[in-house]
Amino acid sequence: MKKIILLISTLFAFTACSTSESTSYRNELVGIVNADTFIFSGSGTQGLVGIESFETLPVQKRLDQSRCSRGNEFIIRDMGFAAQYFAETYMHYGNSYDVSLYPMNDYYGRELAAVYVDDRTLNLLMVENGYALPSLDTGLNRIEPAFRDDIMHALYIAKSQGRGLWYDYYNEMQCLENMFL
Repeated sequence: MKKIILLISTLFAFTACSTSESTSYRNELVGIVNADTFIFSGSGTQGLVGIESFETLPVQKRLDQSRCSRGNEFIIRDMGFAAQYFAETYMHYGNSYDVSLYPMNDYYGRELAAVYVDDRTLNLLMVENGYALPSLDTGLNRIEPAFRDDIMHALYIAKSQGRGLWYDYYNEMQCLENMFL
């Protein structure tokens, strides 16, 4: 009996430590930094948990991503603009959104969140439509297993159907996928 209790306790502790619980709130969008980074009133800058999009500004991350650009430094920037345009079709200044904030930060110090647009997360919409990729750097391995599975399935859909950036930039997307995972 002690062994069973010890085993159950160990499994519970492992499960509790393997994912992070989120805190939800509703807040007004006051800024869009890029396709995966938003500013909400009263809560600051948040990145989208579990995914990575592409940079429009010449920051170190874009320089790292440029390894996948066939020698054309503007490809990643152009992919970033396309991704941001897609995100802006869902996110509008002054509107309020439900946000699930996770107790983790990425390498820029951004808090990470899932942002809900109607009944789906923008995180999933970005990946499913081919404008972002799953990323370990943004907590993919620390979110709820069902959410992680949904993101990975969204990747499969986008990639297999040539959606979004997968259509024109398949090789670059494949290279970035390998980099992020």
